[in-house]
Amino acid sequence: MPFYISPPPRNPVASILTGIVGIVLMAGAFMLGFVVLVVVFGIGLLIWAGIYIRLWWARRQMARQGIDPAPNNPFAENQRPTRQDSLEGEYEVISKNRDDK
Repeated sequence: MPFYISPPPRNPVASILTGIVGIVLMAGAFMLGFVVLVVVFGIGLLIWAGIYIRLWWARRQMARQGIDPAPNNPFAENQRPTRQDSLEGEYEVISKNRDDK
């Protein structure tokens, strides 16, 4: 026989009230968790927006002063990538036949 700290109510009205109270408590916990999630997401969004605006403003000020904010950015639109991974050299053809070495 299972041992309960407080045995389940035998009255059907008490069982129904216990079920309703449990549902209300679970809904309240869900709503509280949702509110906390929205608040944390909102704070993160505000921090991201602040950092983004600060970086945009700094780049704008640097451009006004004539300073390139990203001098070596390979992804910049106005820069073309240069091929620096090729080797240069000279060769001399010794024989046109493959058999001759």
